[in-house]
Amino acid sequence: MYLIVQLDATDPCLTHGNLNNPFRSTGYVARYGVDPMLCDQNLPTGWYRFVSEVGGKMPETKATMGQCETYAPIWLKTSHPSTADGIVDRTACINFNDLNNGCLPMGIKVKNCNDSFYVYRLVPTLGCPMAYCAGTCLIKCPPNYSKVNVYLSGADRRCPSSQVCKHNIDYKSRYSPPQRV
Repeated sequence: MYLIVQLDATDPCLTHGNLNNPFRSTGYVARYGVDPMLCDQNLPTGWYRFVSEVGGKMPETKATMGQCETYAPIWLKTSHPSTADGIVDRTACINFNDLNNGCLPMGIKVKNCNDSFYVYRLVPTLGCPMAYCAGTCLIKCPPNYSKVNVYLSGADRRCPSSQVCKHNIDYKSRYSPPQRV
């Protein structure tokens, strides 16, 4: 007797894009009108994994204006699934000016990948500056940079001066297309 195991090529745990930007963290608070703001309006619809060292999980508590380097942060209102749940529908919230108690609801899909990481089926945002949050840790300025201005992704940004979760993070903000992992 033989056991044949077939991997589903459409499993988002195996094929997804990566979003790597430490400023998506709720631990980072941008100053509106001063700091550049993140916007996911041009993000292609698809499955994504947040891979920054500040955390790879969407927050389950309300994010406020300025957090996650955006004016209107998007957070997860419902809990993350277990591995056994498979792909589930969840409610994400856009906090725009604290309307509806900070939750203008939108549907997303989430999958727990063997308790190692989560992937999210994300859609472009309705406008700018509006972006998905991921992680709660703060970032550290790279060596030889002041805490006032740090050059990241073509723009001057301020480094928070508070507690750091991990060191040596990749400071490049980038989108990488879906790939098999």
